[in-house]
Amino acid sequence: MSRLTISMPDQMSEWVEAQISAGRYGNVSEYFRDLVRRDQERRESATQELRALIERAEASSVSDRSLPGVIEAAREEARQKGLLPAEAFDAFKAAVEAPAKHVAGLARAADVSNSLLKNTD
Repeated sequence: MSRLTISMPDQMSEWVEAQISAGRYGNVSEYFRDLVRRDQERRESATQELRALIERAEASSVSDRSLPGVIEAAREEARQKGLLPAEAFDAFKAAVEAPAKHVAGLARAADVSNSLLKNTD
């Protein structure tokens, strides 16, 4: 087993010690092993979700909706659900509607994003 030395602010160190004192962990090493394990699991889950999203996008057909229509529908739904600030969507729309209006696959990606927003109900 390898050995690591880390530095952290006193406040963080006190937090770790409090977790140990509360009985959540037996020692500092257990705390950090659990932290790394959870990070690995979170990243693996995110990777699997991304792969599934890519597979769904690749299996989907090309949308007959216009890109501005897809963007507007996604913006409105995101606003209603409080998922994304309007400014972020406005910036995205401006970038998409810049001189290179037809970016390969962007309409399909927007459709998939819109579908995901609908599935969070």
